[in-house]
Amino acid sequence: MSAASNVPAELFLSHASVDQALADRLVSVLRTHGVPVWYSRTELRGSDQWHEEIGAALDRWLHIVSGVLWIGLLYYFNVVQIPGLAQGLADKGGPGNAGIIKYIAPRALLWFRWAAVVTAVSGIMLMEFAYGGGGLMKGLMFRSGFETIGVGAWLGLIMLFNVWVLIWPNQKKVIGVVPATDEEKAKARATATPLRCSAQSIRSTYIDPLPDAQG
Repeated sequence: MSAASNVPAELFLSHASVDQALADRLVSVLRTHGVPVWYSRTELRGSDQWHEEIGAALDRWLHIVSGVLWIGLLYYFNVVQIPGLAQGLADKGGPGNAGIIKYIAPRALLWFRWAAVVTAVSGIMLMEFAYGGGGLMKGLMFRSGFETIGVGAWLGLIMLFNVWVLIWPNQKKVIGVVPATDEEKAKARATATPLRCSAQSIRSTYIDPLPDAQG
């Protein structure tokens, strides 16, 4: 067997963390003399990939959970709370809606609006990291291969805008979070009527105006 056949195809270098500086110098010398070295500091990519995959999976999980919470509360408002408040308002001899407006509606609106924020932010992060740098802009500009997710991104951002800019400021007046005159409350009701997202083929209704505790 010749001497050349005894030369390894690649040298594996294992070291303790306290010997990092020595290992760096040794690898530098070996590579300078043409000896191929497998060295964790320059060759180990698996942990980085695992970190990226775990981060993307957690972000995707957060995006899905917060989105389910957001849309679930949307249907709660329209299927349960709004009809219940209307029935309570019509029942003149009943207990009224004061308890719901004071305790239930503010809590539901709190989770509703912040679930919208988490859904949007986690979605943006997912587009940026899972689809490469600039994924959000590619989606918003409907670049090739990003058309479908771009539609979802636009709908999510529009719905987020509606929640925070149109619905919540007016609902605060309706449910008494901020002081408002009867005229201001009436205007708030008109502004915070259910909104439709025309880009969707199904009805996407937001929160109907909530009646006053005294109403």
